[in-house]
Amino acid sequence: MGSWSAGVRAMSVVLAMPALAAAQTTLSDLHEKARVEKKVVFWGSPDVKVFQSMHAAFSRKYPGLELEMSKVQAAPAIDRLISTKNAGRNDVDLLDTPLGYMPLLLGRGLADPFDWTGTFGIDREKVLYDGRAVVGWHIDMPIAFNTNVAKTGDIKSWDDLLDPKWRGKLLVEKRGLAFAVLALNWGEEKTAAFLRALKANEPIITVGSSATIEALAGGQGAVAVGAYGGPVLKAKAEGAPVDVALVGPVPAMIEAAVMVKDAPHPKATRLWIDFLTTPAAQAMLYEGQGLGLVHGAGLSPQGELYRKAALDVILESTDAALMQKLLGLVSSGITGRR
Repeated sequence: MGSWSAGVRAMSVVLAMPALAAAQTTLSDLHEKARVEKKVVFWGSPDVKVFQSMHAAFSRKYPGLELEMSKVQAAPAIDRLISTKNAGRNDVDLLDTPLGYMPLLLGRGLADPFDWTGTFGIDREKVLYDGRAVVGWHIDMPIAFNTNVAKTGDIKSWDDLLDPKWRGKLLVEKRGLAFAVLALNWGEEKTAAFLRALKANEPIITVGSSATIEALAGGQGAVAVGAYGGPVLKAKAEGAPVDVALVGPVPAMIEAAVMVKDAPHPKATRLWIDFLTTPAAQAMLYEGQGLGLVHGAGLSPQGELYRKAALDVILESTDAALMQKLLGLVSSGITGRR
């Protein structure tokens, strides 16, 4: 039995060698051609320190290639891209964006398709819109709480947020992104009923994840919805009295990397997007900014936390029209306006 299994393993290695050699040849050829392009121009949202670490690692892996990044959020980046395209220029190779902005790119033919799985072996589940986008990271939105006011175990389900004891002590980020994703699981009727009951608990409306975390840490609320999980735990590690409640399901959004149509440095850009999906790059994103994957393969520490707690993670839909509809429902439930 031992010699038979050893033989099978040896044969498996032999059979795998041509595919491995072909992949290495493809990367080597692509790198040589990319060296002529010299750089990648990236309009993205990672922090400067995170970018610097990733730039250094990318250049070590692919000598001769530089990464030029401008820190620009998705909406202004896409506006700028459209303006430069209309002017007959193309100044950028790629950008990162939430899926909600993808229709602006797809509708104008601004996202270039590519065979990411066939060329680099990127997981098919992370390749979106027929190769026009690749999942860069997830943005999870668990229930968070102030550890000076609430205790671990005080909140065991989403329905616990409706307890009158949290009246006037619940922070809710005004976009309601978490509830729009939860609606994919709950359905519209349950979501609308939940939001009516939540509103009766007089939530404090906040604007943005960072402001929500700051308000929670400062004691302006006891519990929060809409703070991003990774940054909450990063704040906790830095001494803030905040933590996440291990309550499922955990809603999460998707941030995607998109290569621009007719990118000036296409080969180098493909190498950069592949690098973004590697464990090394993902570790830098998480350590520097609390960003990473919480669903599927290659989980970040945050994703591992959810997995070990046996929590379901719900990702937003790639159907932008559906998500806009659900965001309208949620906005109406939280603020009374669509």
